[in-house]
Amino acid sequence: MFEVPAISCRLAQAAHSVRAAMRSLANGRESQDSSQKALLVMSEILDLLHQVHGQVTWGENEWIVTQTRLGVFQELLCAFEITITAIETNFQPGGVGSRVYRKGLLEQTFIPRLEQYKFAFLVAIQPDSRERSASEQQVRSNIRACRDLEPGRFRYSPLSDDDFHTITSPVTSKNLMKLTNICNRREKDTCQWIFQEDKYKAWLFGSCRTLYCVGPGIHAPSL
Repeated sequence: MFEVPAISCRLAQAAHSVRAAMRSLANGRESQDSSQKALLVMSEILDLLHQVHGQVTWGENEWIVTQTRLGVFQELLCAFEITITAIETNFQPGGVGSRVYRKGLLEQTFIPRLEQYKFAFLVAIQPDSRERSASEQQVRSNIRACRDLEPGRFRYSPLSDDDFHTITSPVTSKNLMKLTNICNRREKDTCQWIFQEDKYKAWLFGSCRTLYCVGPGIHAPSL
C-alpha cells in the first residue's frame, strides 16, 4: 500500500537531488549548449515536482491520491532518482573527465531521458482520461526500456580486452553508460592527492581548459 506522506517525502528528496545535479552541471566544463539545455529541462522538472508535491500533499483532487496514481509516482520516482544520481556522480569534480564522453552522456543519454521524465511528470498530474492513460503507458514503457542502461547492471560484470573495444566503438547511449561505469571504478581514496594540488585547483576553477600532467606512471586510466 502506498502512503501519501511517503510519496510526499520522496518527491521532496527528488527535488533536492535535482538541485544538487544542477549544481554539478553548472560548475562543470561541458558544452555550453548541452549544459544549458540540460539545466533548462531539469528546471522544468523541478517545477513539476513542486506541483506534484503540492497536489499529493493537499489532496484537493481525490484522483491524485488513489493507490493507482500513487503507484505511478512511486515507480516514476524510483527510476528518476537513479538518473539524477548518475548525472550528479558523473558531472561533479572527480567524475568522468573526458569531454567527449561527458558531452555524449548529456546529449545522447541524459537529456533525452530527462525530456521523458518531464513529460511523465506532466502526464501524471492530469485528470483521468483515455488520452492520459495512453500517453502514460507509452512514456512508462520508454522509461522502463532505459532501465537496462543503469550503471549498477554492469557493476560486477567481468570485462575482457575485447569488451573495451566493443564499448568504445561505436559510441552509443548504452555504451557510454558502460564506459562511465568503468571510469568510476577505482579503489577508495585513489588519486585524492590531486584535488589538493594548486595547479589542479587553478585549472578546475579557472578559464584554462588544458591540464598538463607529466611524470612516471601518469596515464589516462590512472587519472
